[in-house]
Amino acid sequence: MYGVLTPNEKSAIKELAENEGILLDPVYSGRAFYGMLDHIKSQKIEKGANILFWHTGGLPANFYYSEELMP
Repeated sequence: MYGVLTPNEKSAIKELAENEGILLDPVYSGRAFYGMLDHIKSQKIEKGANILFWHTGGLPANFYYSEELMP
């Protein structure tokens, strides 16, 4: 669902923020990053493959979702 923050996006956003200091928005980049992680973890992407994740921005959306993103 568009604009609905799920636990999947929240966990992916948190994982990248904690490990790399990169913030993702929950609507587009956060959902795309979760999808990429899911493909890696479920081995839909071959181990050792080169992966490019293109961060498309969207930081202002974090202000709208700030209460949902904070623990």
